[in-house]
Amino acid sequence: MRAMDSMREKLLPLRLYRMDGESRVEAELSAAAEGLDLVYEALEGLTREAFVETAEGWGLSMRELTFGSERAELPLELRREMLLYRGAVTVNDNTKGSVERALLSIGLRTELWEAPREQKLYVICYEVLDQKVTRYRLKQAALRFLPAHLEIIFDFGKVTWAYLRETEKTFQQIEEPGYTWEQIRELE
Repeated sequence: MRAMDSMREKLLPLRLYRMDGESRVEAELSAAAEGLDLVYEALEGLTREAFVETAEGWGLSMRELTFGSERAELPLELRREMLLYRGAVTVNDNTKGSVERALLSIGLRTELWEAPREQKLYVICYEVLDQKVTRYRLKQAALRFLPAHLEIIFDFGKVTWAYLRETEKTFQQIEEPGYTWEQIRELE
């Protein structure tokens, strides 16, 4: 009951009111303090959600929806980190490091490899932070940050034994359509 403590502290030196726990004035002040405490709690919640660094609920969700989709299933720290990177992207961020940070803001830990003579940019994706987002959507979101004059080649990793086990298909079923390894990777 913060409001009551504050009122008591300010009114006791005046010696106008009896504050012994039995007076009607103190009962009235106590009732008013209950209402003020609700306002204080709401204000603290609003202040907490107003800043990415301290937001825990709707403050993060609203910002995520502004940039795409809510990512409530991800850990709070990761959601905050992605939003902070997203908010830091400007039109002047044209360096390799700043583009990698921009890609982190959409949920991709990447490294960029430039091939200027071939006019290609390789995006090596080490980690997809939100596994529910399809690779197609990630690519479309990433293209907003990448140079339009270069051919962009995404590499989401190698086909591993674990991936082949997860597909629940035999080698014969994968081989039948005559897919290349690149096409098999894209089947995810």
